[in-house]
Amino acid sequence: MSGLLGAVSDSIGVPLMQINVITAEILALCFAFAYRHYLCPTKVSVLTRHVSTASLGICLLYFVYGSQCIHVFLLSGICYVALILSPTSIIHIVTFILSMTYLMYIHLRRVLAADTEKYPLDVSGPLMLTTLKITIVAFGLHDGLHRNTETLIDTHKRHSLRRKPSFLEFFSYIFYFQSVVAGPPSFYCDYQDFVNGENIHLPVNSNSEMEINSNYRKEEDMKTDLTKNSKKIYRLPPSPLKPVCLKLCETVFWILIHVFVAPSFPALSNSDPAFIAAHGVLYRVGYSIISMSCCKVKYYLIWILGDAINNASGLGFNGFTPSGEPKWDLVTSINPLTLERSTSAKVFIDNWNVQTVKWFRYICYTRIPFQRTLFTFILSALWHGCFPGYYFTFISGAFLIQGSRMVRRKVRPYFLRSKSWKMFYDFLTFLFTHVAICYAGVPFNILYFKYSMIFYNNMYWWLHIACLITMPVCAFVLPNPPRQQEVKVTKNGHTSEKEKSN
Repeated sequence: MSGLLGAVSDSIGVPLMQINVITAEILALCFAFAYRHYLCPTKVSVLTRHVSTASLGICLLYFVYGSQCIHVFLLSGICYVALILSPTSIIHIVTFILSMTYLMYIHLRRVLAADTEKYPLDVSGPLMLTTLKITIVAFGLHDGLHRNTETLIDTHKRHSLRRKPSFLEFFSYIFYFQSVVAGPPSFYCDYQDFVNGENIHLPVNSNSEMEINSNYRKEEDMKTDLTKNSKKIYRLPPSPLKPVCLKLCETVFWILIHVFVAPSFPALSNSDPAFIAAHGVLYRVGYSIISMSCCKVKYYLIWILGDAINNASGLGFNGFTPSGEPKWDLVTSINPLTLERSTSAKVFIDNWNVQTVKWFRYICYTRIPFQRTLFTFILSALWHGCFPGYYFTFISGAFLIQGSRMVRRKVRPYFLRSKSWKMFYDFLTFLFTHVAICYAGVPFNILYFKYSMIFYNNMYWWLHIACLITMPVCAFVLPNPPRQQEVKVTKNGHTSEKEKSN
């Protein structure tokens, strides 16, 4: 099945993998509209919805990757056994080690076969998503069945699980067609609410509009509902037609950029000796920004299309804004406008591959007692693969994040004295952030150690040197910023001053 469109690939010169993925996503979009209309909670049982999402997902996975998708079955099967048999005290550790070990094996296999063309179908993408989903379940079970609820932070409490999933629930979550090929993946609780029809529900004879997303409901409220034996009727979320159409239009725009603009700025030119010899360093810095922006486009288009697929099926509804507009951002991968306007590396990262960033925070950043940023970036590199370029990028990113935090803490308060000074500071940080992100992102796209070293050597390692100088200067030389007087106007018109530290 994975070679079904081989003739199309040969005729238009586009890799078969890309043809398969785009075709699968278009099919998934059609399935999503049909699923919402014909298999909604008011028409069919939860069992039917689970079986349908899993069956469609397995078919799409086989269509794209052929027999290689056996690795997804093996990984999910091994980890499900571990989830069932492992004590809840170590269930998250056992499952994390098993899933990451299997994933690293596939990543290593990909690296070793990269130059031999013996590994034409890269199933590592779905395996990365599977690892993410499996560990979400494992850590949720550990939090819900082993840890004291009072010790959980809000994020852990929200995704904690009170029982182990059944075979059907687990594999439906792993293979649901909306995200099995390219994401974005949802958290387990959000997916179960969607399938069960509880992502939006109305109490019978209630004058209130609606209660949204049962995972947000307090435990006391749920106990009250059980005590009263209140009956619920379920209905579909508001129509997703508007957000889906907007995202499809945006996808078309990024496809045009990817087809007609991106090929003129190949990433490998950043490490091409002839290109480096022919141009000065400032030109090459500008080229790296343009080429990396073009590399981002392929992620924009596939992730936004994935968002549209989720929304078309009803998944991703996240309540209403204060003005009453429905929100469809519960499951999302990318916020291009916010990302492109970001004035710090943190804002950039928060809006890039959003669901995966949430996963890193959920299983790593919020649980590591020290050097959280460094360990999270190391985990990110391991999760992405074994190519040296990933480690160049993520270790550079850790330096960038730490350095920018220290500058913000020590320098930014001096620019808050007026609006114009703050605008000047924001412009400088905007400019530096995007130059630095592109500098750090080049190895991610050229992958190999040799080419990464050529690029950084000819860029004189300027970002790394800047961070190594900035961090000790901010820590030991620059004084702490002065306390500022915050002026507030009270209700009776009088003013009061309050000291605050920036």
